[in-house]
Amino acid sequence: MVSLKNAVWSAIRDCLSVSREERVLVLCDETRMELARSFHEALRTSATGTCLLTLPPDPDSYAESSKGLIALMSEFDAVVLLTRRSWLHTEARRQASRHGTRFLCLPGATPDALCRTLTGKYAAIVEKSRKIADIFTIGKQGVLTTPAGTSLQFSIARMRGLADTGIASEPGSIACAPGGEGSVSPIPESVNGHVVIDGSFPEIGPLSKPMCVTIRSGCVQRISGGKEADRLKTLMRKQGKPGRTVAEIGVGTNPYAVLTGVTLEDEKVLGTAHVAFGDSQTFDGKTAAVYHLDGILLKPTLDVDGKRIVENGVINV
Repeated sequence: MVSLKNAVWSAIRDCLSVSREERVLVLCDETRMELARSFHEALRTSATGTCLLTLPPDPDSYAESSKGLIALMSEFDAVVLLTRRSWLHTEARRQASRHGTRFLCLPGATPDALCRTLTGKYAAIVEKSRKIADIFTIGKQGVLTTPAGTSLQFSIARMRGLADTGIASEPGSIACAPGGEGSVSPIPESVNGHVVIDGSFPEIGPLSKPMCVTIRSGCVQRISGGKEADRLKTLMRKQGKPGRTVAEIGVGTNPYAVLTGVTLEDEKVLGTAHVAFGDSQTFDGKTAAVYHLDGILLKPTLDVDGKRIVENGVINV
């Protein structure tokens, strides 16, 4: 592990590539004020202009924010997002990205997680994430299974794989910290089977009992698995069909990440898989929803066009 000071510097220097002449906004809610101050103090010595803006937490919103806030973010070269919930999949973030603002998203980040994962050693993570994304881009058909009972078939023909490397150095680019995944949005109507989520899930955390999700034509039809499954039913019921639609399938590539119950890190754990529901627009999909929720699967096996990419949690690329 590195110190929090070094982790913050790595985020600024390595992940965002902030230069002296740039302006950077640190945007946080009340749950991440201390971390935000650490970023702000570091940026004051490395960027021409930096601003710290604190917003009240809103548990019922994914920051589909006012036009004023979108305009504010668009005025900065880079934005560090330190919020309890992710703004990655919001229209507010997308509009600012179109203006050329680059984003480093750290939803739910803790000092311990940053010290563990922002080590400056990213080359292997970048390479593996991009290889998996390329396989998804080229591939047509996928099969995902796990020892817990997952059996999912899906098509990714003509869909673009994406690599979250943790690096956002180009105008309009986005990354999460920690980085480390290759993913794709499958064609919704092609997704069929069962997903057994046995790692963690947003709003729930680590699971005491696996949740089994039955999917037909890309949409959740049935959820079972005790009290935690009941919470997921309630969450999805509020959002209607878009919130029950499969949005993403991905593989974690970060050897420094560990399963903690915070999705930001959990989905990056080396050799795990995740299946997400809800908004898919960030992944070139067409589903618009107010959330994007990733269920973490342990020890997955993934085949793409008959080639074994991951076997029992071991990545073969």
